[in-house]
Amino acid sequence: MVTGLTAVFALSLQFHFGRAMSEELVLTKLTTASSKISAYIQGIDIDASRSIKVLKDVSVTSQHKFSEQEIRDLLVQVLQDNPMFYSIYYGKPDEDFYQVINLESSPVVREKYSPPIKTTGLS
Repeated sequence: MVTGLTAVFALSLQFHFGRAMSEELVLTKLTTASSKISAYIQGIDIDASRSIKVLKDVSVTSQHKFSEQEIRDLLVQVLQDNPMFYSIYYGKPDEDFYQVINLESSPVVREKYSPPIKTTGLS
């Protein structure tokens, strides 16, 4: 009888501490994953902010009239530097508007617009 109670008590302790260790391991892994995801998103945010600042500075400080090709090349470069962006556009007060869609942002985007095979952007 005493041996049986001791065995039940030992199994209960093993279950309790085994469960606690499993929970701790899961929490550690989730914390690590969360930290990595956070660092990745912060990196994207920093890169995107830099790109937007460059575009703003070029737009505001430049007296140069950009051609359609120059605008497209600049917008495509920003999308290549920030592959998670779906789209980027440039608009002027006179209602000129130019948009480039990043077909590499998602397979769904590429499928939706059905561009030629080697196309990387859609304007």
